[in-house]
Amino acid sequence: VDGPNETGLLAALNASVRPFDLWAGVPMRFLLGRIAGQPRALVLDVHHALADAFSMEALLADLTALYTGTAEPAPACI
Repeated sequence: VDGPNETGLLAALNASVRPFDLWAGVPMRFLLGRIAGQPRALVLDVHHALADAFSMEALLADLTALYTGTAEPAPACI
């Protein structure tokens, strides 16, 4: 979501605030947004069943490594 002001970003955030359909897909949503010239903001909406301390720490460590460019390539899964 990109926009000249926060109206579009707030509308996207409000639209994403809805219950998870646990039968239809992954209980996690991502929204990447930016307001004119500002740095991008990543919003994670995670169902509480996935948001234990260990899982969130691992997710944030992986995102940080990707963001800073320090992530190591993973071997191909066969």
